[in-house]
This record gives sequence, structure tokens and C-alpha cells, in this order.
Amino acid sequence: LHDSGSGSDSNIMNAVEQCVNNGAKVISMSIGCDGSVCYSEATNSFFEEVYDEGVLVIAAAGNSAKDYWGYPAGYPTVMSVGSVTESGSLSSFSTRNEQVEITGPGSSVNSTVPGNAYAFKSGTSM
Repeated sequence: LHDSGSGSDSNIMNAVEQCVNNGAKVISMSIGCDGSVCYSEATNSFFEEVYDEGVLVIAAAGNSAKDYWGYPAGYPTVMSVGSVTESGSLSSFSTRNEQVEITGPGSSVNSTVPGNAYAFKSGTSM
């Protein structure tokens, strides 16, 4: 991704390919694009190939608070991760659809921030 946080499917695929070529068996991505305009058959096929090689790719489901699909988490061979609160209920912001396979803590998580500090943050990437 660029410094602005944006990037292309080809850049993402190149990064995943580098991970696979270096022996990764699990790849976790905190990236996403919401909506059907983000779907790409070429990217879907790429993730199918990676999955067939025995690599687990995990991606944040998204923070849309809606039920539509984001990508890459929405691809069938990518494990989609949603967010739950401390009490275990789905976070209000977490994307919610049948592709979300697992959830983890994502509401008010104490996280590192720039400046060698900590702050409470929320999101499916936490």
C-alpha cells in the first residue's frame, strides 16, 4: 500500500506472493475495500491458488456495520474476521455477513500508536 493507505489488487497479490515464496503458511491482512465494485475474478482466482498451496489467508471483514461484502475478506478462500466487544457480542461497527468466519476482540483494544505510546482503538483489524 501507498503512504496514503491505498493500493491495488496487483500490489496486494505481489505482497502475498512474496510471503508465500518466503514460506509463509498464514498471512494476515488488515486491508479492505467495501462493496461489489471491489470484487475481481482475477484476484479471486489468485487467492484460490494460494489456498490450494496450503496457505491460510486472513483478512479483516471491515468496519461498515452493514451486511455487504468487502474484499479481500469476501473471497471464499480468504478467512474473514469480524469484531466482538469485551462481552462477546458483535461490535456495532463490524461488517456482518455469512462470509465472516471468526471474530476476535476489536472494541476498545489497547494498541500501540505512533510516538512510542498506547491508545484504545477499535476495528476489525485490531
